[in-house]
Amino acid sequence: MENVKDKNKSKDEKKLQKEILALFLSILAYSKKINPLLLGFKQNRDLVKNKINQLYLLYSKDGKLNMTNNEINKNLQQLKPIFKQVTQNLTLIEDNQLKELLTKVYKESYYKTSYILATGLAFSLKRITDKQVNKVINEKIDRKSAFTRNKINKTKFVNKLIKDIKYNLQKDTSMEKMFSIIDKDFNTGVFYSHRLIENQLTINFEKAQLEAYEHAGVKEVEYCAVLDARTTKLCESLDGNIYPIDEAPIPVADTHINCRSTLIPYGTEWKKQNSLTWEEYQTENQI
Repeated sequence: MENVKDKNKSKDEKKLQKEILALFLSILAYSKKINPLLLGFKQNRDLVKNKINQLYLLYSKDGKLNMTNNEINKNLQQLKPIFKQVTQNLTLIEDNQLKELLTKVYKESYYKTSYILATGLAFSLKRITDKQVNKVINEKIDRKSAFTRNKINKTKFVNKLIKDIKYNLQKDTSMEKMFSIIDKDFNTGVFYSHRLIENQLTINFEKAQLEAYEHAGVKEVEYCAVLDARTTKLCESLDGNIYPIDEAPIPVADTHINCRSTLIPYGTEWKKQNSLTWEEYQTENQI
């Protein structure tokens, strides 16, 4: 297998790599635009805290919680509908965020990659349909779609929350410490939601990118890893490798979680084709 990481690249190749990497980083920024989901976590956290506060008011004596195991089990049983509501609320909110972000990212990645390629390659833009986009965002990895993973994550999150609440009720934990534990559980839930969204955005970016490459006639791609202290040995070993476009490893899907690598065209005959701005390109192609 050819590796070109130590070879000198032309000015056009360096420019192309820089633009593709810049596009990739701009797409990853969408993973932080999850305000509705963050608000959902906050509202549901406050809902749980309110219910737990009521238990402390009912069962505290002389400033200390005093509940029997039977009382704990009885009250947690009564709170089951609340925990079920939390699971459903957060799953629905994140499903909506995933669908919105993944649709936007796939389309933007495809068309902006095509725009970058059109500055040096001659080809006619092929429009993508909503049906194509929906198929991609619902694709499964290890027999699970992003939406299935979201549902699994939320169920695990709420089960751990219930377990932590029960354990600390049994230990007569202070309300302040209990609230701190609930905060920690919800923050962990946010972390896993953000990780799922970011990884799925990376996968969809690469798939949209490869679709654009194929339509532009690109036959080979170079694996391009971000090389720093966080780079895995796997990505370091793949960096600079050249692959036929249909054999290239897809970052995250074929590598690892939180992969920051991308694929760039290789071996293309780059000749200046157009100097349109992105806005002009959108208008010309009715994007």
